[in-house]
Amino acid sequence: HLEPLLAAVIAGVPRVIVAGQSLSPAQRAPYGFESVDDHIAFAILANIMRLPNVFMTNNSRAGCSTYEEWLGLPVGTVHLTPNVFDLKSWPRPETAQVAALRCKLGIPDHARVLGGLFRLVSIKDPELVGQH
Repeated sequence: HLEPLLAAVIAGVPRVIVAGQSLSPAQRAPYGFESVDDHIAFAILANIMRLPNVFMTNNSRAGCSTYEEWLGLPVGTVHLTPNVFDLKSWPRPETAQVAALRCKLGIPDHARVLGGLFRLVSIKDPELVGQH
């Protein structure tokens, strides 16, 4: 959503950080930006990224590169901030707790369980996740 970005710039926020989506809209067709036309998004971002107090970050090197290419920014302009889930801060549950939850959810003891931390938006294809 670009509205908060525009509001921050207009309000004179001293340091603005833009979090890019996985890849630039050029690589995400037909999804692009869900709230605004890609051409408008390009015009806004390309101009705002010229401001000295605006920084962009992305969660992958590929994402950084695609935004730099799409917006015509020098290599290294978009900063890498990888997605991190610190498993050490979440202690492993007791075996009995795991067994009880599996039983409650109807998951057999031998079945593999895969979890995910992500937004349920069209580009993530939540229907595909639900099919498996």
